[in-house]
Amino acid sequence: MFCPKCEIEMRQAVKEGVVIDVCPRCRGVWLDHGELEKIMHEARHAMVEYDELYKYYDHHKHHDHHHGYKHYKKKHSLFSILEDIFD
Repeated sequence: MFCPKCEIEMRQAVKEGVVIDVCPRCRGVWLDHGELEKIMHEARHAMVEYDELYKYYDHHKHHDHHHGYKHYKKKHSLFSILEDIFD
């Protein structure tokens, strides 16, 4: 498949079990029919798991200063999860 913008051959990448086409020049991402739905399903599943882990971490964070752990902010939006998928 060729990039509609750059007209060069796109590369295929597998992200979260979904094959996506990525342009190496403009970094455009092109999805076939149904791939966005698969990615959204995986993102929702990851968000539920992330929320459960964060609840555990948040409950035990008072122990962090003993081990020198950094505090990371919880990702709040679906966009931030999708950003991780495409990195």
